Amino acid sequence: MAVSSPRPGLFRFGIFEVDFESGELWKQGRKIALHDQALRALGLLLEHPGEVVTREQFRNGLWPEDTFVDFDKSLNTTISKLRDVLGDLAAHPRFIETLPRRGYRFLSPVEEVSKPKEPRPEPAVTKPHLSRSWIWASATVALILVSISASYGLRAIHHSEAQNIKIIPLTTYPGNEQQPSISPDGNQVAFAWDGGPSSGNGVVSKDYDIYTKTLGSEDPVRLTSNPADDLNPIWSPDGQTIAFLRVLADHGGELVLVPSGGGAEHTLATILVHDKEAAIGLTWSPDGQWIATSDSETVQSPMRLALISVGTGEKRKLAYHSASMEDDINPSFSPDGKYLAFARHISPVVADIYVLELSREREVLPKILRVTNWNRLNRSPVWTEDGKELLFIGDDPRFGYRIWRVPAFRREEPRLVKEFGEDSSWIALAAGGTRLVYAKRTFDTNIWRIGLPPAQTEGRRIASATTPIISTTRLDTNPQYSPDGTRIVYQSERSGMAELWVCKSDGSASHQVTRLNSKVSGYPRWSPDGKRIVFHSRPRGYANLFILDVETLAYHQLTSGAYNDFAPSFSQDGKWIYFGSSRKDGHQIWRMPAEGGPAQQITRDGGLVPLESVDGKSLFYSKSIGSGLWVRSLESGTESQFAPSLSNQDTFAVTKRGVYFIHPTANKPVVSFKSFDSGITEDLASFNSSVGMGLAVSPDEQSILYTQADQSGSDLILVDDLR
Repeated sequence: MAVSSPRPGLFRFGIFEVDFESGELWKQGRKIALHDQALRALGLLLEHPGEVVTREQFRNGLWPEDTFVDFDKSLNTTISKLRDVLGDLAAHPRFIETLPRRGYRFLSPVEEVSKPKEPRPEPAVTKPHLSRSWIWASATVALILVSISASYGLRAIHHSEAQNIKIIPLTTYPGNEQQPSISPDGNQVAFAWDGGPSSGNGVVSKDYDIYTKTLGSEDPVRLTSNPADDLNPIWSPDGQTIAFLRVLADHGGELVLVPSGGGAEHTLATILVHDKEAAIGLTWSPDGQWIATSDSETVQSPMRLALISVGTGEKRKLAYHSASMEDDINPSFSPDGKYLAFARHISPVVADIYVLELSREREVLPKILRVTNWNRLNRSPVWTEDGKELLFIGDDPRFGYRIWRVPAFRREEPRLVKEFGEDSSWIALAAGGTRLVYAKRTFDTNIWRIGLPPAQTEGRRIASATTPIISTTRLDTNPQYSPDGTRIVYQSERSGMAELWVCKSDGSASHQVTRLNSKVSGYPRWSPDGKRIVFHSRPRGYANLFILDVETLAYHQLTSGAYNDFAPSFSQDGKWIYFGSSRKDGHQIWRMPAEGGPAQQITRDGGLVPLESVDGKSLFYSKSIGSGLWVRSLESGTESQFAPSLSNQDTFAVTKRGVYFIHPTANKPVVSFKSFDSGITEDLASFNSSVGMGLAVSPDEQSILYTQADQSGSDLILVDDLR
């Protein structure tokens, strides 16, 4: 069978025209290169606008019958290249919509037009000018310059080769330098730094302190040395003071002021913080009178925006329609002090950018404008100098975490800043808009294995050396053995999105089993018969429960709604699914029939990740970070603490003999086993690196799987001369 070609003709959609006879794609008079395979895929879509073009139609139309290709990978690559050219986003498509396991649909109206009689001219040379759209100019060396509008607040950013933008590593220290803030004169940067490895064992300290660095100097100046984490530094408008957040035990937080040159600290106010939010954020009002941050009524309630008086420490909670479930954090004052931009979370990994008008009339609820609608993780908004646009960190499946810009007061798709910002996590913009600093993060987790002697071995069991079993350059996490021990299901971002993958028990023959294309599809757990996998996914931002048929790879959704249902697991008889949920009373444990139906609440005092005991009589679960592992009798309802601490909310596994769990110690994480019979806790192995999500134990208890952070760090990058 020959590969089909789109029928000749000239088609127009949006600001694009495509001539299939010549194989040319044009955007507003400018010709764009398009690979033959992507051109044929576009032709298939344009022949059926508004209709589903099935995967089989793509298979027949793009590859000859006798061609052997990795179809899924090749089709995904082709569509991704086509989207790149069109400037389309898979999460928020304007042109190409993904229909998981079915195909793709072209959304934009398509018009067939007459071909021009005269050859289409190349775009004319124009002088760069200040505009709200991308502007192109040709130069004597045929270099294409990208000129970004003055409303970007950086005046105009041009290609670094043409305008000599300086992109310089500002810090290269070991460990994590995060949350930069630029002084009003643009000559100093304050930031939080964990100091790097605390000893020769490679373990990274969690103790962050505040430092400043003068541009052009090498050594930073340390301002704080408290054993608690000091985070989120910001400069006062006069540059004399730095405010920061000190995160204490039991969800306490202090807003602290310290002279920018060093000196005695002053605690201005206390707030209640959520320990899952390290980047709550502070912002100083332009008049110097207020600091905006986030506060919570209780540990279970969402964090809301609040103002704190710099003069008195008085806390003023803003009256507005706040988040109903998760947190409003990362506030940023507009240059005129009339607005706050912030990130509204519906989960720890899903947030969008909003703008709040600070009304002077307290009886009138202020206006709130939603600026982004991605249902992914957007954060760290900062205003441009003219107050018309925002920069923010946005998560995109094609590019990862990058810097984007978007108008603050009208609906428009965000635009990617292409010159810099890869793997960014925090932005700071200097007054005047010619200098920017961002935190660039490096993070990679892989799945490792620990071997153990048989459980019946007398005396202390000695674990064998740890070895990597599933390793890529993307995040691999949350492994779980199948009930017969022959397979592993895990969560991986190797396809660009967090999806479920299954491999053999030795880590070989990995293959993708979900293609939901949401922010996260993860936390998988096998059914007792090994035929199904329950997991949660976020197709619209909120976490919902899904069940996957392992043989057919068909899945169906169990829950829906504007709340989060997460971390599900089967009961031992396969009749129930336990899960964490935020639908009522904060985060609690619920259960529902495995085939679907009404859910019933199990806990009242908190709960996150549940696992039923092998005998079906008890339920083990975590609560908030730092509160340890808990057990509840399913017969009497009594609750007690089983282990005092966990490294992560899901680093435990329940077996017939007892519970394996990873917990922090003074020096490094340790995996331990607590026996049901004796009640004795036995330490099995320690780790020289930080531990990520998930813990799995093979059915014979001779193998443990865990997630290890093999690459972790953050440096500050200076972008200068943005003229």
